[in-house]
Amino acid sequence: MYKIKFSTYIPSIYGQRKLVFRKVADTLVTTKVDYFLRFKDEIDKRILGTVNLDVKRAVLVLFYKIETLNSFFASPQMEAYRVNDDVKILKEDVTLNDKIYLIQKTTTSGKITLLTRSFGRGIDFIFSSRSMLNNGGVHVIQTFFSDDPSEEIQIMGRTARQGETGSYSLILMDEDLEKFFGTSYKVNLETMRSNALVYL
Repeated sequence: MYKIKFSTYIPSIYGQRKLVFRKVADTLVTTKVDYFLRFKDEIDKRILGTVNLDVKRAVLVLFYKIETLNSFFASPQMEAYRVNDDVKILKEDVTLNDKIYLIQKTTTSGKITLLTRSFGRGIDFIFSSRSMLNNGGVHVIQTFFSDDPSEEIQIMGRTARQGETGSYSLILMDEDLEKFFGTSYKVNLETMRSNALVYL
């Protein structure tokens, strides 16, 4: 319509992105019964450093619904983290001062933050610990399927920012996928992943 013949690509000033996301290995589909167990397993695995096990990483877990977030926080799977005060909740109804404080705490070594999906866009999580960044950086777990690919890209963008390292994984419930893809969701999910953007 506008007869545009040329386009310009401006590369990032930070160079190639250092995000670790293996589309098949880092996408887990589970049943409703095992849903919270898979969250806990993934947190336990990802909070450990990739180079030095003594330096823990920070983990952000994003939820579609606040009800699911609250249920997981109160679940037996999170009891040890609650007792040690290693898990925090970040949701929309906190005061501005609390929000600023919690956002600063999310990237502390060994801390787990449970967030609602609204924090997957536009929030700049500052990573101040060089030792943690050198040990794998922040890991982001998305616990729901995004029907809008841009939302997934935005959530993924909460880690591996400005040339730093980081990683991302998806934990999806089979019942939720059936709503989008029907009973043949396994085939469709594989196709969706193979046709997705190549994440560096």
